[in-house]
Amino acid sequence: MKEEEEVDAYYVFKFIDKFICKPLERGFEDTFQCQSNLQEMQLRSQKQVSDLELKIDNASASNQAQMDQFQVEVKKLKMQIKSSKNIMQPSKSKTRQ
Repeated sequence: MKEEEEVDAYYVFKFIDKFICKPLERGFEDTFQCQSNLQEMQLRSQKQVSDLELKIDNASASNQAQMDQFQVEVKKLKMQIKSSKNIMQPSKSKTRQ
């Protein structure tokens, strides 16, 4: 009788382990894995946003540099036009004579 109780207790513990403890354990592992995946995804998303912001900043700086370069070129052209007008116009002192 005592052996039967021990055998029954063994099978009860085995049953509880197999059908209750192991699934719960796997459930916790799945939960932890999901949390880990979510954190990793959030970090990747933050990095992507940061990279895009950096690209926008770089593009803005590049565009500003191009605008500055164009302004310098325009100033040079204006100076050339002004100097060529001065060369082409006869001086007032020569025309009075």
